[in-house]
Amino acid sequence: MPRPRFDRVAPEKRDALLDAAAQEFATHGYENGSINRILLAAGLSKGSFYYYFDDKADLAVAV
Repeated sequence: MPRPRFDRVAPEKRDALLDAAAQEFATHGYENGSINRILLAAGLSKGSFYYYFDDKADLAVAV
């Protein structure tokens, strides 16, 4: 699950990340899904990602 602070992220930023993750997982599946590709598509840094999530599994739950 995302950390509680993810609920306070600007909606545009949150939607960009969740949309990019959904597209990545739909295209490549969970196992082959890449955090780097998701972050590139969403325009976020790895630091931002790990501020809100522990790992890819946490992101998948949010999607």
